[in-house]
Amino acid sequence: MIVAITGTPGVGKTSVCSHLRELGFQVIDINKLVSERFHKGFDNKRRCFVADLRKLRRHVKRIHKSAAKEKQDNRRKHILLLDSHISHLLHPDVAIVLRANPLELAERLRRKGFEERKIKENVQAETLDVILVEAVERCKFVYEIDTTGKSVEAVAECVREILSALREHTEERRKEMLAKYEVGGVDWSEYVEDVFAHCDDC
Repeated sequence: MIVAITGTPGVGKTSVCSHLRELGFQVIDINKLVSERFHKGFDNKRRCFVADLRKLRRHVKRIHKSAAKEKQDNRRKHILLLDSHISHLLHPDVAIVLRANPLELAERLRRKGFEERKIKENVQAETLDVILVEAVERCKFVYEIDTTGKSVEAVAECVREILSALREHTEERRKEMLAKYEVGGVDWSEYVEDVFAHCDDC
């Protein structure tokens, strides 16, 4: 099973995935793959590589198939985690979307050294549920976790709970997790006016 851990930059994907890796989960850093091999060039305006999604999808499937075979698992049972804000675009079986309060997200991005233009762009995307909507459009099963005010360990435990239910592969547990981490459970609409109040590019 291929599971995308996705969300706006700054919501905590990589920290959570690092913790899950320490717990024994297999994690692929998609952004690293893009920068090293699977890109179509560099976007000077956005200052990032343009991912070659078609080649990435093939590569991820090969890794998953190989890992499942090595561990003598069937591919449904073996869980491969994809860490990236584009991981939900790689045809995963499941997407787990991490969210964060726009005000807290802005502070996180400032601490990471993001320039103000990128902070504004990402905070606006988070406020408008951009990645969540993309995930829902592309993935059959989507879970949503609010990371606001939570430690890395606490968020990782939420993800681990979902993964545990997926491994059990029972309809009852799947419905339980879909209800607990329901899409639409996070609502940043009250921040829209503040976030877009000084938007020069809208």
